[in-house]
Amino acid sequence: MTPAELKNRVLRKLRILGSGQTASAERTAIVTDAYTSVYNRLKRKNLVTWALIGNIDDAVSDALITLVAYQACDDFHIPEQRILRLKVLADEAMTDLIDLMRPEYVSTHTRVPYF
Repeated sequence: MTPAELKNRVLRKLRILGSGQTASAERTAIVTDAYTSVYNRLKRKNLVTWALIGNIDDAVSDALITLVAYQACDDFHIPEQRILRLKVLADEAMTDLIDLMRPEYVSTHTRVPYF
């Protein structure tokens, strides 16, 4: 996923952008700031494997969209009920990212032979 796709998906998750609509420069700038903030926080925790301006790994894209959406809530004046729901989803997303970035994480079950 490209950073531009991420921004559009964040705006859709926040219910600001409808299907087929394009984001204004102001809204894109707000999401860019939120993404940069989330990226830097994840980088400090060693939870990124992609460059800030590079393509985003599909394995982390859904979690990242949720984290960026939650980060941008205040700037878009999202209703309190939606913010609470996004907080729950963001907590789950952070747990997912931590799991995905663990060196021993395996995304599929592997049969281990016992002797």
